Amino acid sequence: MSAGGYISGIGHAGLLIWLVMGWGLDSEPLEFDVAPVSVVSGEEYAALVAATSPQPQTEVPPAPETPVTEQTPPAPDAAQDAPAEAAPPPPAPEAPAEETPPPPAPEPLPEPPAEAI
Repeated sequence: MSAGGYISGIGHAGLLIWLVMGWGLDSEPLEFDVAPVSVVSGEEYAALVAATSPQPQTEVPPAPETPVTEQTPPAPDAAQDAPAEAAPPPPAPEAPAEETPPPPAPEPLPEPPAEAI
């Protein structure tokens, strides 16, 4: 075995022993914040919700009056209503299809040499 193999073996063995024995792994758990919680009964909750919800209105306010105007729209012009018929565009001339030559056939692969037994 070479020197690198011995060094790697000793290093890995030392790491495994260190992990199994737990040296240097002792630590205090992290602190966390605790929020205070209070318990509310159903009646207390209903009183809180009733105090914060808006009171429904029984009266409907009257709608503002809008003045009625009696204006008749002008009669549309017959020439403006008829859409102008546009002539359809002439069909595009078809381009002659160019014939492409077929691709050349691939060259055959050389035969592998026979194995010597």
